[in-house]
Amino acid sequence: MEPWKPMPDQTWFIRRYSEAIGSGGVAIFGGAGLSRSAGYVDRRSLLRDIASELKLDIDRETDLIAIAQYHLNEKRHRGRLNQAIVDELAKSATPTRAHHILARLPISTAWATNYDQRLERGFEGAGKTQWM
Repeated sequence: MEPWKPMPDQTWFIRRYSEAIGSGGVAIFGGAGLSRSAGYVDRRSLLRDIASELKLDIDRETDLIAIAQYHLNEKRHRGRLNQAIVDELAKSATPTRAHHILARLPISTAWATNYDQRLERGFEGAGKTQWM
């Protein structure tokens, strides 16, 4: 297998991004995709059973927030939605290699849109606790 050789635009991006990291101008914005490889679900997978209960095909739906709202409107309570989130977060998962790599970068600002705390655990493992 040949080693990866970046294209010119990739080389330009890597150089500019490295400079931005060095000057403190970079932050991390992590979403559910970052934790999927740790065993967590994304929104579509989280809502799969709920959509099925509503007789909707989750793979054809584009507005996942509307599915959650539709469920709430139909059932008149959030119990099933809340339980789906709790069940997923109760799963044991450790930070992935990506979490650890991101945490080791000289970056002090991070936002995470997922409910799990894998990114936070990765930062703690790197000795970075003041950013939270």
